[in-house]
Amino acid sequence: MNKNPVPPESLLRWDINDFGWRVEFNNKLNYEWIKQKGLAEESKSLVDIEKEGIDITNSEKHETGWFRNIDRLIDMLPLEFDPACYHLLDVGCGSGISTLYFADNYNFMSYKGFDFSPNLIEAADRNKATFNQSRIKKLNMQFSIGDANNWKCSKSKTLIYMFNPFKYEVIHSGKKTSGNVYPGQEEIYFFVSGSGSMIVGDEVFKVTTDDIILIPDGNFQQVINTNAHEPLVFNCVFDGIRNH
Repeated sequence: MNKNPVPPESLLRWDINDFGWRVEFNNKLNYEWIKQKGLAEESKSLVDIEKEGIDITNSEKHETGWFRNIDRLIDMLPLEFDPACYHLLDVGCGSGISTLYFADNYNFMSYKGFDFSPNLIEAADRNKATFNQSRIKKLNMQFSIGDANNWKCSKSKTLIYMFNPFKYEVIHSGKKTSGNVYPGQEEIYFFVSGSGSMIVGDEVFKVTTDDIILIPDGNFQQVINTNAHEPLVFNCVFDGIRNH
């Protein structure tokens, strides 16, 4: 499984020499853009969300991702990727800040965000209204209440953005998943941390932090932690209903 190469530096939307991982640096960039647009970044603790009567079993506290990471992720896509041919879906959009950043910088066909907190979706709609005040052409954007556990994606070409973690799978050193085949389902594995190996069909290859692996329909799959020093952590997104 080959990952897409990073585009030549001349084509990058972010400056590779100026990219800072310092928390205060990236938080400042976020703050300045949000302030410039007149938006209100709102967040809720899981305790507050649970008080709304929402099941938070597979959830983590919502945070707005660093905008420079959004630019970096876009640049990791194939060079022929054209946002104008895709819809954007922001999963766990919170108050809509990241969705609006996409809209301000990347020309997708449409923008959609959902979150399971009605209060956060209300905040997202307020931010969209504020954002649209300075635009001649209003955005094709929709925010709605939804749960990632049962959300059904459109068959249209869509880029799915999932910054906020849902439920991590953790494999400890020397352990492995049972290995399965799920007919009728494609899957995507997002490796969050650690390193190890993966079997997909007849192919065996190494995986590590930030790898994204597509599992074609009907292929055997198994994840193995070959790292003796740390767990292998990943998320898995699949199409359809699974009984296991």
